[in-house]
Amino acid sequence: MPSVGDIDQLMLTWSHEYALARHTPDYFAQVWKSVAEHLQNAGSSGCTQPDFERSLSELIALMHWVRPPPVGSALRGLVAGGSMPEGVVFQNPERYGPSIALKMHASELLARLARDMRQRSAKLELENDELQRWRRLLSVLRERFDVVIYNLNYDAIALSCWPGAFTGFAGDGKLDSASIHQREWEGIFHLHGSVHFSLREHLGEEIVWKDDLNGVFFDCDEARSADERSDGRDFPRTTLVAGGFKLDQLLVEPFHSYQGALVRDAYRADAILLGGYGFADAHVNRALKNAIISRRETRPPVLVLDWADDHARVHPISFRFERWAHVLMDVLHAPGPNYAPPGHVSPLPPKELKAARACEVSPMHRTALWYGGFLAAAPAADRLGAWLGGGDDTLLAGK
Repeated sequence: MPSVGDIDQLMLTWSHEYALARHTPDYFAQVWKSVAEHLQNAGSSGCTQPDFERSLSELIALMHWVRPPPVGSALRGLVAGGSMPEGVVFQNPERYGPSIALKMHASELLARLARDMRQRSAKLELENDELQRWRRLLSVLRERFDVVIYNLNYDAIALSCWPGAFTGFAGDGKLDSASIHQREWEGIFHLHGSVHFSLREHLGEEIVWKDDLNGVFFDCDEARSADERSDGRDFPRTTLVAGGFKLDQLLVEPFHSYQGALVRDAYRADAILLGGYGFADAHVNRALKNAIISRRETRPPVLVLDWADDHARVHPISFRFERWAHVLMDVLHAPGPNYAPPGHVSPLPPKELKAARACEVSPMHRTALWYGGFLAAAPAADRLGAWLGGGDDTLLAGK
């Protein structure tokens, strides 16, 4: 599956192709350039490169900005004297023409993303070695726990490793929201959308589930109509949640029920495992943070499966000042500096922990970090699962 960096480039390519075909300005590329220039002035924040999520967010914000009164943004009158943004050209500048152009552009990009991920998922080789390791990790966890996966990816990898998992959709493809809230545990919930999601029809709002990834899907309606959410903001009707304003995007089912279930399960969990999470989604962060803080005396163990590049993440978490490390310790209510591998009084570099297949642990906060990557955790699944089940920290000492 593509990385975020891969999707960045795909989005720029798709946007360029769309602009050429429609003889319109490349609005996404213009927004991307603006975000890049903005971030270059970020100083020492560490965030200096745009990505597709940030750029999509700004594209949607611009879509709202250019709508005429009484909708749209009142700041347009305050900041720009009611004028259009400087440097952005619209072929139909009157009334709703600019917002429609931006809405169609954003909808096309989201639809292309859904189709691309679906095509990749349809080509998955089920006997792939990487999937075998994924299944191994999941199997060990399910032997010890009732497992529920909140998946922020769109692909079908988790479902390939857990065929028949509960998703909240009935056999006819219709959503059964009540079943999500009535269930005791277990399931896979694609919190930001799935390649199996489709609008029921071209102009429909209802999202349904389709098993056959080679079938007919509607990822956004042909009219590119939009749905009004908070503060009068319009959002394209699509099957994926991407870009900013995620709390608004999550108001549509099944995302609304999935988010509600995430909050409930965070409070009920005996253990929490975070795999490859960048701590960039406020709605996920708050679900975790609120639950952990409320359970100070009985907080569950938390294991973070991360990948530490030897040239990027070279310092233990207590000595890293990047945003990811700061947000992680805040969300998990597990500040440093007491992180070290079991049996050591001082921390070790992630490179050494990777080689030893060990974790750095905060015994005070029952929080551990694994730096070898998600799939590399599969051979260590038994001892990682035992630690999550209440085992001693020595289980995380290494080989």
